[in-house]
Amino acid sequence: MDYRDIMFEAADGVALITLNRPHRLNAFTLETSDEIFDALHRAETDDSVRAVIITGAGRAFSAGADIAILAEFGGRADASSAEEIRERRKSHSFSNLLALRKPVIAAINGPCVGMAFTLAVYCDIRIAAQSARMGLAFVRRGLTPEDGVNWVLPRLVGQGRALELQITGRLIDAREALAIGLVNHLVPDGQALPKAREIAADIARNCAPFAVSEGKRLAYEGLSCDLETALEHCSETTSRMHMREDFKEGVQAFAEHRPPRFTGR
Repeated sequence: MDYRDIMFEAADGVALITLNRPHRLNAFTLETSDEIFDALHRAETDDSVRAVIITGAGRAFSAGADIAILAEFGGRADASSAEEIRERRKSHSFSNLLALRKPVIAAINGPCVGMAFTLAVYCDIRIAAQSARMGLAFVRRGLTPEDGVNWVLPRLVGQGRALELQITGRLIDAREALAIGLVNHLVPDGQALPKAREIAADIARNCAPFAVSEGKRLAYEGLSCDLETALEHCSETTSRMHMREDFKEGVQAFAEHRPPRFTGR
């Protein structure tokens, strides 16, 4: 697939997806999500890729949906346009990132609004540059948040803060985002992508890929099950992990004071 709205590269165990419409602050067109999910599929099915980074070109992560697209659907505002949007979002919901086996890191290098905020929230780790501003602007466009943000956001920042962000549509700065637990790291401007690369490289070099994917799965399963079920899932997974070659390699590498050579087996 030839990309128009994004760039994709993979090297040294890390895939980098860059939203690439800097002249429009990387605003989403109808094709942007198609391209993002195609790139994610490439990363997911490439055994050499151990982690994924998503960032934006230029001075923004993304300003959200392109206003021209909103105007097109707003002008129609009928049952057929609503159904078209619903069908597209079913197959292109950013909630699907939770099911990826590989960790996804958002390097939020600038404004991150609306759809882009949704994308970032569904990444596993978020890094924000000091000047970044982010938020859910949906109510200020006559819309409600999409892709189950109402489910995931309270689990990150608490119900009260999530409600405030959703029903006011106000933007918050990176310092407030860090304080409420929305982002994991706050870095100087220009350092979001380098920090993301540092974390991704550490995962690629030192973490067993199957252990990472199973740990991610258990973490998200745990959000919607009781303690007894979570303990059962954890016990089953741990038993399976003890039988894998990467477990033996991890123990041996530790005993020999050398970096591990994980293969995913």
